[in-house]
Amino acid sequence: GADTPGKVRALAAKAVNPDPTDRTTPRTAAVCVYPDMAATAAAALAGSGVKVASVATAFPAGRAALDVKLADVRDAVAAGAD
Repeated sequence: GADTPGKVRALAAKAVNPDPTDRTTPRTAAVCVYPDMAATAAAALAGSGVKVASVATAFPAGRAALDVKLADVRDAVAAGAD
């Protein structure tokens, strides 16, 4: 995708505080990012209670060998995905 660290940090801030005019609005459960942005999302969400989800397994097509898919998942988790 065209995600950047800045876009991911902005998305994380929105997940923690979805409606700045209403502090009673619940937080988002998780922010979903590509694996290469998991560390950025994890840092931006640290201590907030919002989880980091990551697409993996050669998303979106999934047309990769199993070992590639497993490595993709391991990398995402190592980078901070929950």
